[in-house]
Amino acid sequence: MTADLSFGHFDILGDFVRGRPEFLPHLQWLESLDAQELEKQVRVARQSSVLMTVVMLTGACNADCTICYTARRKKRNELSVEEIKRVMDETHALGSRLLYIPGEGEPTLDRGLFDILEHARMLGMDVIMFSNGVTFSNDAEAFRCWQLNSEEFVQRLAEYPVHIYHKLWSIDSDLLTEMMGISPSIYQFADVKVRDHTVRIPRGLELLLRHFPRHRVGIETVVERRNAKEIVSTIIPLVEQLGLKSYIEPILHAGRCCGVFDYDPPPDARQMLGKWLSRQNCRRVAYKVIVLGDGTLTYGMALNSQFLRQFHVDAEIGNIRDTISREGDLFRLLHTDQSLVWGRYQICGCICEELSAKFGSKRAGLSTGRQGLVPV
Repeated sequence: MTADLSFGHFDILGDFVRGRPEFLPHLQWLESLDAQELEKQVRVARQSSVLMTVVMLTGACNADCTICYTARRKKRNELSVEEIKRVMDETHALGSRLLYIPGEGEPTLDRGLFDILEHARMLGMDVIMFSNGVTFSNDAEAFRCWQLNSEEFVQRLAEYPVHIYHKLWSIDSDLLTEMMGISPSIYQFADVKVRDHTVRIPRGLELLLRHFPRHRVGIETVVERRNAKEIVSTIIPLVEQLGLKSYIEPILHAGRCCGVFDYDPPPDARQMLGKWLSRQNCRRVAYKVIVLGDGTLTYGMALNSQFLRQFHVDAEIGNIRDTISREGDLFRLLHTDQSLVWGRYQICGCICEELSAKFGSKRAGLSTGRQGLVPV
């Protein structure tokens, strides 16, 4: 708020505090400062203005998930390793100590991955990375990318400060490979002892459990109609028994799933999952810098430049290359880009899903309302 006020975003801040009156006293105090004192406050705030850096890496992928929230393809203008390291340097100077890699495709296919992890280690940044696990499971895939077998690849990753969330949408091998759109022969499985019984899980997850500290391993699950009951009956108990982190999320109707509602789970699924379900109140005010694979700056991981232009017609869409090529200041770009400033204050629910569903429902001939999606 301090920086945004100094850059003149009075209307956006005014709208925000009308909906969140608990922030009004702070805004009033900022408005009472003279220009010199406000600038002093900005210099102080600048040093802790970013808490998390989100970078997507390559769009290439070795799975073919129908419900993927991205376009799942490699772009011609993807950021180079040096550009990503520059992003990390600039956000680190603004206070970020966490690099978050959700994957516009499959991050383990990005040839710059280890350079990026090494840079994170040098800066003292922790890393959270999401993976479909194919490279961890399939020796041929690991060797094709890294000239290592799967276990050697996992062992090398374990040397870095990275926490990995492995895709686990089902422990039924046929259903899992169906949902991921891959051949059953590509994804391999292994047995793991859980208390008094044995469970068959992806081999890559078993390797992570063997070579990583348990607190650095998690599973990622998207809830849809084919696996909703299994998540409650099997996957959540497995997570608890193994002592893993979890990221269990509803479908995001963006990317390949934009306008596609065929896979939505039954209405009672959200109630069944309760506290386990993520993204129920995603807070944009969490000071994220989100950089897509082509360098686009966005305020939502699933909101690409097409979405941003759809909802911010008059705004210039910021690109990280603007600061790199012109030797500019990322801090200034973050507080002058109207769409980024606006998005920073949208803290009611999941704005990625809200905007994506609106965009997709128009394409699908639906409208959104309090009762959900209904035919137009």
